[in-house]
Amino acid sequence: RMLRGVTRSIRQKATAQRAVACGSRREASTTTKPKERVLITGALGQIGSELAGELKKRGHFVIATDVRPPPPALAEKFGRETPFHYLDVSSAEDLRRLVVEERATMILHLSAKLSATAEKDPGGSFGVNVRAVENVLETARHYGLKVYAPSSIAAFGPSTPNLHSVVDDITIQRPLNVYGVSKVYLEILGEWYNYRFGVDFRSLRYPGILSADTLPGGGTTDYAVEIFYSALEAAHPKAENPNERPFVCGVGPNRRLPMMYMPDCLQATCDFIEADNSLLKQRTYNVNAVSFTPEEISAALNKCITKLGSKTTAKPIKMIYKPDIRDSIAGTWPASLSDSAARKDWNWQHKFGLDELTQDMLERIEK
Repeated sequence: RMLRGVTRSIRQKATAQRAVACGSRREASTTTKPKERVLITGALGQIGSELAGELKKRGHFVIATDVRPPPPALAEKFGRETPFHYLDVSSAEDLRRLVVEERATMILHLSAKLSATAEKDPGGSFGVNVRAVENVLETARHYGLKVYAPSSIAAFGPSTPNLHSVVDDITIQRPLNVYGVSKVYLEILGEWYNYRFGVDFRSLRYPGILSADTLPGGGTTDYAVEIFYSALEAAHPKAENPNERPFVCGVGPNRRLPMMYMPDCLQATCDFIEADNSLLKQRTYNVNAVSFTPEEISAALNKCITKLGSKTTAKPIKMIYKPDIRDSIAGTWPASLSDSAARKDWNWQHKFGLDELTQDMLERIEK
């Protein structure tokens, strides 16, 4: 009897332990990753204004910042639940104060002077493109924050192998534009902060980004967005052909560059910052979707306009090429990026090709 009693006791304990283990596994399987309090610098820019909304959809709390007030339409888009603050991120003291006051757990550093603008005023770009990067990483080290700060195709240069075909993640960079130089500094400094202090630093090298909702802000690839607005402009009273719209392009007709539609950019960015750290084999990744030339996107746009017919007010584009400093800058950039590492490590997949993004952009801009 004593033996049977001991046996029953052992079995009861084992059953209880299995029940606890099963409950723990069920709890672990249903527990979602904790959401972040994300402080965005440059929240009124092309990417920041749309990324804020995407992060909110995914359940994160967003703190928007910039050096100018949001226009009424954007303020409405942010909503009352999204705090907005003035922040000059080149001031380390102001950045730290806001991080503490808003209890931020992550910084998305999107403030930047883009390639064409920075090249015209290099000294004026150092505050936001260089010193702000240092401030963000030091603040992250001090308060244990995560950091996401995008890099760019501008981080490559003429000595990069396979520049006019497909460029790998890890290769020679050596950019010859000041914006690209600042991005290489960002990549290396962020990687060192990760190695030396364990800062969870992440960066994606963005190609040219096309948005139907936000106007571009001084980048070399802006022509690929501006062309849509030109197609929708009213005809000039003295136009030679009222059924077409002239577009002056500062990038040469056959200058191939990697590009990405904004919905894909938002998907890549959010998936990357939410990816488990154990999956990441490097701190900076290439991401790519499609590569095209000005001739190819103008042809795709004209094809789309013809297909839509009376359903659109857009008129076919007539390209007029006047290459300027933007073409010189673009000539040092890759024609395409290899993003096989991103697709393997954290399952990156793009959705929009040239024809899909062309039609979607035209329809959304016209609305």
